[in-house]
Amino acid sequence: VTKRVKQKIQEMQPGLPAGVHIIAAYDRTRLINGAIHTLTEVMWHEMAIASIAILLILMHVRSVFVICVTLPLAVLFSFLMMWVLRNLGIIDIQANIMSLAGITISIGILVDQAIVMTENATHDLKRHFGDKPVTGDIRAFVIEPCRTVGRPIFFSVLIMLLSFVPVFMLSGREGKYFHPLAFTKSFAMIGVAVISVTVVPALIPTFLKGKLKSEEDNAIVRSFIHIYKPLLTWALPRRNLVMWMFAVLLIIAAGMFPLQALFGLGGAFEAWRMCFLIVFGVVTLITVLLTAGDHHGGATSSWLAARRQVLSLTSLVLIGLWAYHFPKIGVAFMPALDEGTTLDMPITVPRASVTQSADDLKARDALLRGFPEVESVIGKAGRADTPTDPAPLDMVETFVNFRPKEFWPKRVLRFDDALRQTEDVWQSLENQGHIKPAPTAFERQKLLQDPEQKVKLRDADAERQSAKNDAAQKALERFDETLRTLALLRYGEFECELERTLTHFAVAETVRRIELTGPVNWPDTDAKESQIERMTVEFTPKFGRWLARNPALEDAAELAQHVAADLSERGYITDVASALQLKSSTVMETARQIAEMLGGEHQTFASVLLHDVAEHRVALWRERLHTINWELADQGTEAFTTYALEEAAKAAVSAKLVPETPAGLQLEQFSKQAIEAQLGHDIDPTCFEPFVALRGELLNPFRDRVFLWPRKTGPKGDLVDDEMGRVLQVPGWSNIFTQPIINRIEMLSTGVRTDIGVKVFGPDLDTIDRVCKDIEAALKPLNGARDTIASPIMGKGYLQVDINREAAARYGISVEDIQNEIEVALAGRAVTFTVEKRERFPVRIRYARAYREDEESIRRLLISPGSMGGSASSSMGNDNESATVELGGGVGTVAAAPTGGQSHAATPGHAIAGKRLIPLGALADVKVVEGPAMIKSENGRLLNYVTLNVRGRDIVGFVDEAQRVVNQKVKLPEAVHIEWSGEFEHQVRAARTLLFVFPTVLVLIFVILYLTYRDLADAALMMMAVPEALAGGAFFMFLFPKIMQGWSAPPMEFSVAVWVGFIACFGMATETGIIMLVYLREAIDKRGGLENIRSLEELRQAVIEGAVHRLRPKLLTEGVAIIAIFPMVFAKGVGGEILAPMALPVLGGLLISDEVVDLFLPVRFYWVRRARWLKLHQPSTNP
Repeated sequence: VTKRVKQKIQEMQPGLPAGVHIIAAYDRTRLINGAIHTLTEVMWHEMAIASIAILLILMHVRSVFVICVTLPLAVLFSFLMMWVLRNLGIIDIQANIMSLAGITISIGILVDQAIVMTENATHDLKRHFGDKPVTGDIRAFVIEPCRTVGRPIFFSVLIMLLSFVPVFMLSGREGKYFHPLAFTKSFAMIGVAVISVTVVPALIPTFLKGKLKSEEDNAIVRSFIHIYKPLLTWALPRRNLVMWMFAVLLIIAAGMFPLQALFGLGGAFEAWRMCFLIVFGVVTLITVLLTAGDHHGGATSSWLAARRQVLSLTSLVLIGLWAYHFPKIGVAFMPALDEGTTLDMPITVPRASVTQSADDLKARDALLRGFPEVESVIGKAGRADTPTDPAPLDMVETFVNFRPKEFWPKRVLRFDDALRQTEDVWQSLENQGHIKPAPTAFERQKLLQDPEQKVKLRDADAERQSAKNDAAQKALERFDETLRTLALLRYGEFECELERTLTHFAVAETVRRIELTGPVNWPDTDAKESQIERMTVEFTPKFGRWLARNPALEDAAELAQHVAADLSERGYITDVASALQLKSSTVMETARQIAEMLGGEHQTFASVLLHDVAEHRVALWRERLHTINWELADQGTEAFTTYALEEAAKAAVSAKLVPETPAGLQLEQFSKQAIEAQLGHDIDPTCFEPFVALRGELLNPFRDRVFLWPRKTGPKGDLVDDEMGRVLQVPGWSNIFTQPIINRIEMLSTGVRTDIGVKVFGPDLDTIDRVCKDIEAALKPLNGARDTIASPIMGKGYLQVDINREAAARYGISVEDIQNEIEVALAGRAVTFTVEKRERFPVRIRYARAYREDEESIRRLLISPGSMGGSASSSMGNDNESATVELGGGVGTVAAAPTGGQSHAATPGHAIAGKRLIPLGALADVKVVEGPAMIKSENGRLLNYVTLNVRGRDIVGFVDEAQRVVNQKVKLPEAVHIEWSGEFEHQVRAARTLLFVFPTVLVLIFVILYLTYRDLADAALMMMAVPEALAGGAFFMFLFPKIMQGWSAPPMEFSVAVWVGFIACFGMATETGIIMLVYLREAIDKRGGLENIRSLEELRQAVIEGAVHRLRPKLLTEGVAIIAIFPMVFAKGVGGEILAPMALPVLGGLLISDEVVDLFLPVRFYWVRRARWLKLHQPSTNP
């Protein structure tokens, strides 16, 4: 759509007046292309990492090819299915961030089937050929190993497909978000399943030749075996300890995970407590019951089992009490996508006039343009010229388009660094005697002995620290303003430089490409450069600004046309059209044609020129930004040190911490002069001299240790949420920042423009307005509440004309006459049409603004009798009676003699052509009254909104707290009720859907596992990886943000995206368990089954062999899945904030569930088979 719009703009551009350009106020092209670029980059990184990891383990290039060929084939199969289904009209799945994420999250497991089949064949070939190279026809040797793993491969794919059934069951917004992901992932899994049982077995006999490596030949596998085998050997006889360890993991994870969100219970703490107690009780009960003593029977074994059970119960209870007080992971619907554009939608009083709204809008736009990160600002007030837009005049929408993040200056000083420098300044002022020093350690120890002095000391310390914090904060605000202004100035200067630079580059590049199409008749060697310089000077005024700020295809095309025409006029070239044909080398031409066949854009001379100009522009920006950042660092550190010195002096004077000494007097004078300088008044420079040396001493260490950072983008970044909110303070306006796409979605789905909206329904507007203000007062103090506003209802000025029917009747004027005159005077009426060539325009008449701008002017409107004029005159007086009128601006009087013979005085207007003209004020009561700006209703009931945003905490938990507070503090009148609306509704609905669907899918997976192995215990063992995967995901959600951003960072919120990540992880974990169980059962079967195993030691060796000596395929499947997900976790760019919440549960879940599979599953498998062996060989023995 955007491409077609831009094509139309390009077609229209030649017909526009000179200097007029059509520029998109809001363009999603950068967002769309950026998201696709991020996903494709992550996808290729994952494929490369997976291939390298497989090569390092197998050390056989041809085997790696057999495995890795499944990756591109599976991806192509997924895209092919998307294309086929779209063309058949079944479902339209487009290439976007969610559909590509489905493929990206699957890269690590798309090779699992090929890994298992190829490695199993490699293992058998190595056993048959030994150290000799594999040669000849090997089909007979690879059929059996391929057939052995074929059935588990089929069922593992089926299980992973089943695990995504809950995603397909999602409805509403969450369904629209994640159905493309589920489809593409399913297509890829189906494709890889088909490829693994068709293409891979066909490639193995051809490529698995030469010298193959055994597991012990690889140093990586050998190292893991040397670690894993002793650990498993140690753990096999200690099943109680292993059970206890994994129970501890589950309990700790339950302490931090929002368990209530899994059951659709929102974020209420009471619901979490109930769920935690249930999970803790079930885990503890199972662990204690399965804790046993020695298997020798007798009283000693029973006593030992009881003691171990008591120990296990006691330790788990203590750990549960510890986990109960963990900080909890928050709950939200979806992670916020950074759209690259902020939508400013402030609220003002309803009575704002058109002029006032326009002036305030210009003021707000000017403030927004004062940020160097902002590329353009386009605002509008009121509604569009369409009946479908009911926006009032106070509805303001300002699109703030940001530059690409790579062009953002580093101008942020973190508060910790600012506070440290301020404390250093404070300490230096204390050392020089300008500020009273804090008590020494000895003095403090002495003061602490006196309770009264102890309280005073604590208050003094708090006051001193508060003064330092205030000084640091105020200095930081001044620092932000200074560097913001400096960066904006440098950006403006550079854009002016770019005008000529880019015009020169574009002209030179056009000339170069024209030379490729044919010879250019330059008269001498210097002519080319002189002509390029001349055209640069000539074309810069017309094209320079657009190339520097917003290069577009139409500009490149027009510039190329001008250059070619200029060269043609001067005789350097003969044909302009042939000169502007795109020419390149044969290789480049072939590559371009292939790209166009695959769906790429058609390349023209102008498009290639625009691409070159854009790349050169980016290169110039990067080079200059490096210089600007160095200047900001130098100027910023010096500026902050100065501001910290001034603000520390002000804070010390305000806190009365300045001693009555010459040094203290110097600080007081310095503080006063600093205030005068900040206000722009004249100052005494001598007051600053004593502190110049001090500033120099503090500056150099500060420069050596501090770093400046760019602002954080996004709806919750510090640029919008902090700095813009502080700067954009316009009287009469309340700030609300959102983003265009999410705002439109929220407005359509919930009707509110913020994160949360409280809908208040009631019988009348006054009652609703009162309740809304009470709710606003109750919500504002809550932690995390931001931009809390009760939408104004009343306050709009209405002109009310209350017609006095008796007075109108006395003058023979009907109500219709008055209404018609008011309509013509105020609204206007079309009286005729004017024909201008082929166009017809209505001619509307109405009073000039001077005669209708206030109620006094309206009262002076003259009303003439209409249909009642004749009859009223005959009934109310004689026709011979005339009106006496005083001209010259006065109001005349008329004497009327009604039928009854009594006369009275009236106040008529003028008599014109025998008709009376009566002022409206004599016929009606004209006044301005206060009324509603907009009347909103839903389902036939009046309503209004209380809107607010949430920052610094999870939305679902905030809503639960807010509902409790409103229920406690706000008493609802009769016939009034409230509804809570916002994104949290979708999260709760999705959780309730998954509450029923997900357990059903787990049961189906369990049934499939049972039907696969016909063993209830084995199926249960494989399912044990699911809860531990949940625990691993919880650990990473809690710890990863703290590792990356500092321990004070909040955990990642649990959202539907995280749910999808867990669902993907559950399928992967189950598949890993299947692979482990295949090799454990194979090790038992090789010995003829349990019936032919002669001793428990032989059984133990069989389990160790199955788990350890077949470590290579498990290491490949587990390691590749874990390593390949890392690019998704650390994805940067557009859409990265959506990928990480889906990838983190997969990474954490696989890491923990793999430990379960590698350690817990073999241990439990051994003890299950041990019990069966004892039952077979010693029927009388109690296992």
